[in-house]
Amino acid sequence: MNRAARMLHASQPAVFRRIQQLEEEVGGKLFERQSTGVALTRAGIALARYVDEIRRLADEARQVVRRVAGGPDKALRIGFYQPATIVLIQLLRMLRMAHPEIEVEPMEATRAGVLESLRNAEIDLALPGFAQPDFLLEFDGLRVPGPAWNYVLPDCHRFARRKRLHLAELKDEAFVSLDEHEFPGFDILLREQCKLAGFMPQISVHAHTVSEAIAHVMAGRGVTMIARSAIALPLAASITIIDSRANMEWYALWSASNGNPLLRSVIQLLLDAPPPGWEAVGRDLPALGASKIRPIVESPANLPEGH
Repeated sequence: MNRAARMLHASQPAVFRRIQQLEEEVGGKLFERQSTGVALTRAGIALARYVDEIRRLADEARQVVRRVAGGPDKALRIGFYQPATIVLIQLLRMLRMAHPEIEVEPMEATRAGVLESLRNAEIDLALPGFAQPDFLLEFDGLRVPGPAWNYVLPDCHRFARRKRLHLAELKDEAFVSLDEHEFPGFDILLREQCKLAGFMPQISVHAHTVSEAIAHVMAGRGVTMIARSAIALPLAASITIIDSRANMEWYALWSASNGNPLLRSVIQLLLDAPPPGWEAVGRDLPALGASKIRPIVESPANLPEGH
């Protein structure tokens, strides 16, 4: 339930209310509490068989209606989070060379906004920056080269003159994290990195923007880890930035139900001739927009008399 709430950018009570509404709608109890957590009932297991197809068909229906209402797809819509601009530039250069006929509509948004636009089929390809494994259960994707991650410390910090720093040396420090609604997955990744270093971080505050996080660092609320490409130049001059060896994987994501043929062309190109550092995540090209719905064709033998 915690993970579901994070993925939906909602509170736990809101998720429970949605579940109750769904149970009332389908007419049966779907979940039951157990000592180890929450489990599906037999009715829940039965419904779960249909979930992926329902979601995929809903996405496909939006794509079909959009094409019927506005004509054929003429552009590839790419949503990107500002620190992923370097990845976007790499992709655009490749497309200009290989597919100059494809019109691209870049759309910048917050990290949460990029992911929400992908869920709502408002964009075809998402460059949200880092991603935890949960996102690869929801979307298909390619791993892309990410920027260096850095420790961000106040100029007056005892480690401010260090050129190298191990995360374990910060175990007694307070940490500034990023808000889960604005930066889904960041808090989890920060905690995982600290756990690998042998400690659990003491989070003092969750910032709503990168600039706000750095302001908290400057105000003495703690230290943090930020992608170098996300730090604005004026702020970079006011803090201490130390290289980190943290491995936070970045991805290009898309929905397998997307029916835009331009997306298929681009993904095929990325799989066949990826730019340096781009790699498939152990899967083949999905059947984009391939509906499992088939028209019902009655044979003459099955038709009523007179038809």
